[in-house]
Amino acid sequence: MKYNLVFKYRIYPSEGQKLLINKTFGCVRFIYNMILYIVNKIYEEIGENK
Repeated sequence: MKYNLVFKYRIYPSEGQKLLINKTFGCVRFIYNMILYIVNKIYEEIGENK
């Protein structure tokens, strides 16, 4: 018999940890968007994906 085992976690960060989490995900989102922009520009110029 096969069944799935699930664990749910909830975190309660302090104010300093919330700030650090928001900064981290903000930087990650910025880098992702920059890479996506560069890849799209390359695709428009060359016409093929890397």
